[in-house]
Amino acid sequence: MAGLDFKLALSGNLQRDIDADAAAIARGTTEGVRLGTDSLKNRLRTQINSAGLGQRVAKSVRGRVYPERGASMSAAGVVFSQRSGHILIGHSGTLVRPGNGKAYLAIPTENVPKRRRGGDFGGRGALANPFEVETRFNQDLKFFRSRKGTLLAYINGLASKSKRGWRALPKGKISRRAKIQRVIMFVMVPQVRLRKRLDFDTALAREADALALTVAREIDRELSRGE
Repeated sequence: MAGLDFKLALSGNLQRDIDADAAAIARGTTEGVRLGTDSLKNRLRTQINSAGLGQRVAKSVRGRVYPERGASMSAAGVVFSQRSGHILIGHSGTLVRPGNGKAYLAIPTENVPKRRRGGDFGGRGALANPFEVETRFNQDLKFFRSRKGTLLAYINGLASKSKRGWRALPKGKISRRAKIQRVIMFVMVPQVRLRKRLDFDTALAREADALALTVAREIDRELSRGE
């Protein structure tokens, strides 16, 4: 008895309808992911503003959906911050430790001057780091421990004429009237845990719960357009 070969194929309107439904599902999925990504981005921006970190940090949070063009049933969304990620991580309750072989973190005091124009990362308005302080005052930082055992870094300086800051000691002779003062610049700590001001986990969990419903709604809307 000869072998039997069975072949099944979709043809005509049925194939066309299936293709149309697949395209509608892809569009609905992509739109749902886009809406979910935007919602998470906006939720995080609201948190950042409410925490008092400012519009600049909030607007650094961006969203991107893949594929960037067209539609796909495997669409995915990403929310990220390229410029302020270290700030956001720090304020989510992270334990911060020194890197690059350093033993201490330098926490600036109110005496630390702002960076000058054209400074390194952080730009104008950010506080100077220890190296910049040493350069600005033309001397190495010196250290001593307070009565409570806290390690402090300081420079010797003179009060500015405006009485709003400190200036370096002159290179020549110093007038006897000049009052040289020990100015504490940094509090040195082995590690520090920043107060939790941002709750990314909760925001992500809420958006993840809502995402399936959002995608289903958008798929249903796209399918309805083809009826």
